[in-house]
Amino acid sequence: MARMQTKVNKSEEIRQAMKANPSAGPTEIATKLGEKGIKVTPAMVSTVKNKAKTSKGNRGPKGKKRGRPAGSTIRTNGYSEVESTIVFVKGVGGLDKAKQLIALMEKARGM
Repeated sequence: MARMQTKVNKSEEIRQAMKANPSAGPTEIATKLGEKGIKVTPAMVSTVKNKAKTSKGNRGPKGKKRGRPAGSTIRTNGYSEVESTIVFVKGVGGLDKAKQLIALMEKARGM
């Protein structure tokens, strides 16, 4: 008669071990799980750890990566810098204020 073996979800075991000891490194977690009879490598622990970090909120609906909207282009003709400068000038309260702030930054930077 064949032996019945229950499969262990290694990733879930790794997540539980990380939750129990969040400051433990991959090698330490792999060693602790190895003592329980679960064979995992530190590389697998690192992979699960990184997947847990990246899967929280950096993807939009249906798992699509967020980024520029479809059809948008990056301007390389210098207009984006001009537009940013205009927004900055308006944001600080005018050209005179912008000049004062730039002079202050230059002075603080030692230019």
